[in-house]
Amino acid sequence: MVLICLELLVLRYLSNKMHITVSDYATLPTYDFYKWSHPASSSILSVSNNDNVEDCSPYETRVSSLYNIRQFNDKSRAFKKQVLNKLSVEDSFKLQVQFLENTFWELFNDPDSVLETEIAMKVTTKIHESGFENKPSTESNEFLTHPWNLHNLPICDNSMLRYLPSQADSILLPSMTFGMFYSTQSWSMEDHWLYHADFMHMGDCKVWYFVAPEDQSKFEAFLDVYLNRKLQLDDEKIGCEASFDTFNSMLGNQDVFSVTLENRVLTEPSFDRALPKNEKFAQFMVDGSKNSKVKKEKVENVGALGEKKRIKHFNDEVFISPKVLQDNGIKVFATYQQPNEYIIKFPKAYSSSVSLGTTVNEGVNFATKSWLPLSQDASNWLNRQSILPNFSTWKFLINLARHCDDVSVIGILEPLLSRMVGDELDLRTQIRSVNGIKESNNSSSSVDSVTDSDLADCFPSYIKLTDLQDKKSCFTMLN
Repeated sequence: MVLICLELLVLRYLSNKMHITVSDYATLPTYDFYKWSHPASSSILSVSNNDNVEDCSPYETRVSSLYNIRQFNDKSRAFKKQVLNKLSVEDSFKLQVQFLENTFWELFNDPDSVLETEIAMKVTTKIHESGFENKPSTESNEFLTHPWNLHNLPICDNSMLRYLPSQADSILLPSMTFGMFYSTQSWSMEDHWLYHADFMHMGDCKVWYFVAPEDQSKFEAFLDVYLNRKLQLDDEKIGCEASFDTFNSMLGNQDVFSVTLENRVLTEPSFDRALPKNEKFAQFMVDGSKNSKVKKEKVENVGALGEKKRIKHFNDEVFISPKVLQDNGIKVFATYQQPNEYIIKFPKAYSSSVSLGTTVNEGVNFATKSWLPLSQDASNWLNRQSILPNFSTWKFLINLARHCDDVSVIGILEPLLSRMVGDELDLRTQIRSVNGIKESNNSSSSVDSVTDSDLADCFPSYIKLTDLQDKKSCFTMLN
């Protein structure tokens, strides 16, 4: 089955929401992404009336349909009726969720079946309404301070995330997910391997699938085989130079640019990162260990160092049926979620889901002290995939050690920070042995920045390369 899940923007009310940026021709080409870590920008765009608005990544803000919840539900029910009519099944409340789940996988495994459904994922409650109370009212505030209110969960007494800076909205604020019938969420793991709490406000049933945390490595190894094949096929397609040249020549046409942008041709998160503006630094973004017969892009002045790095993203790349995973020795668990039920996802667990009707969910991350030993490994996991970290793990752990008075937490932090500090000192010793290295202290900077080479956290130290012919041109990396 060819399953097309379109990302869309859902408005809870009919009133217009102003100043929501979209990645159209007017904004995307003129935005300088090299200034993301600059304190003056900090991932914020300014609009004409000097209001600040959140600027998400371009592939999360694709131009799409606008609905209120009633319109969204009507379209979902119409689609469900259309699918069941093709199967000669009458839609009713007596229809078992097990039947709907089995039918989905039958359609999924049918190569001649094509379904197009829609889903809105991670709609921030900073802009849209939340299903939980988050503002005091003249009436009872019982639910405002309830511990299971998702606005309170990340910052409650036993959550480690309360020691994050208040600017970490992407972690501390809940987000909404609106799903139509047979909409899916592909296999993904939470950033920083955090816990995740998901609550269903209203709608029909949703089936969740989980890969056990102990099978994370086995799952990623299985997925790696698929991604290698996918990269090879992409290379073969791009190897058609005549077609690529034609496409490249059409990019100057605004209409063509807008169409390809809307269909995510240019904004897939799995696409390779662009090379640095200064070509002298290109050699630090290549992989010398690869000798692929088909090279996607020849890097000028790189010579025999290798080809450009190919980044593999394990999150949201593919949707593989649980049966295929189980047949390959990977443990998969499933559960149904009904309205007014919570789903708690544990660190290092991959999950996917299928909506068996209209679903309205809200979720947020949190962390207990049991997550702390995983924090640095989780940061390295993001680094390997060139995924922007939501916060600096080093700064977070140091802030936690300074301000937390829980003895059991300090007991966990002591060996963790000792090991991290030891590794850091060893790396500094190796770097200092290189001739021509100058060392400087930039401890006064309060800005969380990332390296140019792989988007890794720059704290507590990093390497900065400077072009001697152009002192303003520099490139940062970890090692």
